[in-house]
Amino acid sequence: MDDVKYDIKLALRHYRYLAAFIANAIDSMDWYLQDGYKVSTHIQSLMQSRADTVTIMAHMDKALETYKGLCQQEGDTRPYDVIMRKYVDPLGGSDGHGRPYTNEHLADLFSVSTDTIKRDLCRSYCRLRILFFGINGLEPKKGRQ
Repeated sequence: MDDVKYDIKLALRHYRYLAAFIANAIDSMDWYLQDGYKVSTHIQSLMQSRADTVTIMAHMDKALETYKGLCQQEGDTRPYDVIMRKYVDPLGGSDGHGRPYTNEHLADLFSVSTDTIKRDLCRSYCRLRILFFGINGLEPKKGRQ
């Protein structure tokens, strides 16, 4: 399996940029076609990329919402909150200067140790990998059997 294809950390790390891409990429060439121009393969590719990204982001958002509910059922929402603060929430997920929270910032915010934050992140990555990728998310990483 291609490790990058199922890399939940990579998907989360780029969450804000993927959302920005959706907000700013063209989704239609109707205006261009009205003037009688032919849409190039490159433009069609960009429109398809936006459509694919919209679909994946909707899936990511649904998986995160599902994870929140599962954490609530388990009685511990901190792992979900840590993920949201570190990667997703544009207001609460930064240090006020546009940089994501570090593990040290998160530890201070939640009044726990950085080791606890690392455990929360590791647990969240494993669980979100399944919620994002289904059965393919269960495949062991290289070196683990």
